Amino acid sequence: MANDRKNAKSVMSDEKIIQLVNLNRTFDDGVVAVDNINLYVRKGEFVTFLGPSGCGKTTTLRMIAGFDKPSGGKILFNGQDISHLPPNKRPINTVFQRYALFPHLNVYDNIAFGLKLKRVKVTYEKDGKIVEKVEKLKKSEISAKVEKALKMVDLEGFEKRSVSTLSGGQQQRVAIARAIVNEPKILLLDEPLGALDLKMRKDMQLELKEMHKKLGITFIYVTHDQEEALTMSDTIVVMNDGLIQQIGTPTDIYNEPKNSFVADFIGESNIFSGTIVGDKKVRFIGKNFDCVDDFEVNEKVDVVVRPEDVTLLDKGEGQVNGKIISSIFKGVHYEMVMLVGKAEIIVQSTVERKVGEDVSLMIKPNDIHIMKKEFTTNRYDGYITKHNTVCFGDGEFECDVTQLYPGSIVDEDGYLITAEGERIDLTDVDVNVEVGLKDIEISDDAQKGGAIGNIVSIIYKVDHYQLIVRTDEEEEDFVFDTEDTWNENDRVSVIIPKEKIKLSLKQEIKR
Repeated sequence: MANDRKNAKSVMSDEKIIQLVNLNRTFDDGVVAVDNINLYVRKGEFVTFLGPSGCGKTTTLRMIAGFDKPSGGKILFNGQDISHLPPNKRPINTVFQRYALFPHLNVYDNIAFGLKLKRVKVTYEKDGKIVEKVEKLKKSEISAKVEKALKMVDLEGFEKRSVSTLSGGQQQRVAIARAIVNEPKILLLDEPLGALDLKMRKDMQLELKEMHKKLGITFIYVTHDQEEALTMSDTIVVMNDGLIQQIGTPTDIYNEPKNSFVADFIGESNIFSGTIVGDKKVRFIGKNFDCVDDFEVNEKVDVVVRPEDVTLLDKGEGQVNGKIISSIFKGVHYEMVMLVGKAEIIVQSTVERKVGEDVSLMIKPNDIHIMKKEFTTNRYDGYITKHNTVCFGDGEFECDVTQLYPGSIVDEDGYLITAEGERIDLTDVDVNVEVGLKDIEISDDAQKGGAIGNIVSIIYKVDHYQLIVRTDEEEEDFVFDTEDTWNENDRVSVIIPKEKIKLSLKQEIKR
């Protein structure tokens, strides 16, 4: 996905300090961690890579830092290619989740450690000639830089303290001070708050944002915590499966998700299956609603409504009637579940409606966000075996080969006999395969299905789950809808009834 920031609003420079151009990383075992991404980061910007574990965000950060080499593409710093420059030659420092402080050194020596190893070019005039030497920093210079870094992280007076006596938040500040003391142009932060408790993490979110303002340098932050990303960032880059799903401000990402993954991953969402029924009119949960998005009439779409945008009224006063089946007090609001048919709609409100109460809902047009359906069917390249089964999606399935030629039958020897009486051997014939989202089942019995894989994605769509099962060898995906409850990473087999597999010839068979 290209870097789209038409709606981004920020006070940082428009100068692009980092550019990732067709960047990808494939590991030795063939796993694609980062898949041809394009992205730029502006000077002074606070950018957060956000996504679930294994989405490629940390690998991207490590390539920017120089700890991991790209398999392809470029990393540009101020327009210069640094893709193969070693980490110590890049004007970039990294703060990790594990702070990696030296326990035998005090705070001052931890921060000064890199400075003591640093060598700088110094120019002298000797006998009328200019002489250039490489020297260590003077103690006074080191002390001045450490003092400045300590002041920046509010740890003045801690110079002689042992790091082992510091709290988690204080240790994190020492790690940040050690990174910024070298005056990097870019600071990379790889889930630095992950080891802190909830209250300290919330406090440090605000402190990091304030620190970014003081330093004025570029921050690139990695997290799987949506609240962290929304709280601190100028720009959020949502990643999944090594791909960029969306780039935008926190407000844009929350209010205008590009697809169901972003809508589901960022905060709570009600995701409905809908159909466009007219000019700015969409039908879902059995009712036509006015909306503000333009789509083709009869187009199948996903409809996103945030829980706080659903207004509950007395029965008959709103657009759709239903019943409250759950209510939980969350501190600042009640989170209720309203049942409309089979759809379970999450509602957040400061006014509680009791369990069992008959109510109706109201949703304003501006609060209805329409998205193109990411998946409408499964399509694969396949081939017919000598047993008249079909191989596709990293598996083998029973199928009806007679659909390839209308009016045909299969004789007792396994040959296809056309309506004209022609006998055809279908072995190794290439076919197009199509399977609907409602035509797939899964089982935890590996022997039942035609393919085996792991559940890599689960998105709840108010009355069903949309799952993705990914196979091991070819990493083929099966996308399907189910009412059954499963867990991510469950090992399952894929079952498709033969009558649900649609086949067509890739090209006419030579006879």
